[in-house]
Amino acid sequence: MTPHDEGCAQRTRDSFARQAAMATLGATLESIELAASCSRCGTRPS
Repeated sequence: MTPHDEGCAQRTRDSFARQAAMATLGATLESIELAASCSRCGTRPS
């Protein structure tokens, strides 16, 4: 299966990078696949 829009993954990365709340949470975009993405939130030490 190939994506209809080859630029979709890059736009998703760019959009994620612009979201200040994600940086505040320590979230990272781990992977982008056709019809799915995975993000991870960091944890703070107690």
